[in-house]
Amino acid sequence: INSMENPFAGMPERFHNYDVLLLPSSNGEPLRFAPGNHVGNRRFLVLLSIFRQRYMQASMFGHEDECLSIAQEVVDTVCNKCEPHGRFFQKGRDNHWYPQLGQDNLSSIVANALKNEPTDSDSFERSPKRLCRRASRFELLYKAAQKAVPAIDRFVASPGPFDIVCEVNKLGELSLAQDQHHTGNNRLKILFDIRKKSYETSNQEGKRRIVEEVVNSIIEDTSSHFLQVDKPSGMYMRISREFAIACVERAL
Repeated sequence: INSMENPFAGMPERFHNYDVLLLPSSNGEPLRFAPGNHVGNRRFLVLLSIFRQRYMQASMFGHEDECLSIAQEVVDTVCNKCEPHGRFFQKGRDNHWYPQLGQDNLSSIVANALKNEPTDSDSFERSPKRLCRRASRFELLYKAAQKAVPAIDRFVASPGPFDIVCEVNKLGELSLAQDQHHTGNNRLKILFDIRKKSYETSNQEGKRRIVEEVVNSIIEDTSSHFLQVDKPSGMYMRISREFAIACVERAL
């Protein structure tokens, strides 16, 4: 893992790429991140977007214990489940960096971030309007012999933020697009991190179940889609659940 020397006064600590670097904020204020496009902060933002719906539902019904459990699950995912592991650091008001060692303190910080979207996440979370149109008969003729997806009845001008973008690889197989800036694909990679160990130790039936659970979490939990670009039209076409499962199997 690449690391960098701590550029601030305080602890003689080396920050790794996947650490979460926070700035001080008052109680109830949105979480603030250290400046810079830090990988660990981006991964943390993705995790927050994955867990936020569950947290808000629990909060709506007044299930405080469940809210705390979800916040702790986010902390555990960053520190123990995701590969590479990450740590949490917060810059004090005295310009020193301090590790957040207390579980209660960390859980409180994460709970606040789940409840109030961090100030730097607006562009990351905001969903653009999706433009749709009815595809022509010509566009629906997508041949299976060319390893394309079955005909569908909907094209979109651009993927939504939580959609998964797929592409045909050099072997002619449909696989996940290597786009490090698309939110949906980044979310999926974190879901892989969470489930990868279980996947590797499971039998074939167990592996199939994990893949289906990942696909279902994208399609059903976030109402998102797996998409492939249609090069002749420049539009994105929604692929079937079966092809999405095949993509995820190759990625895992």
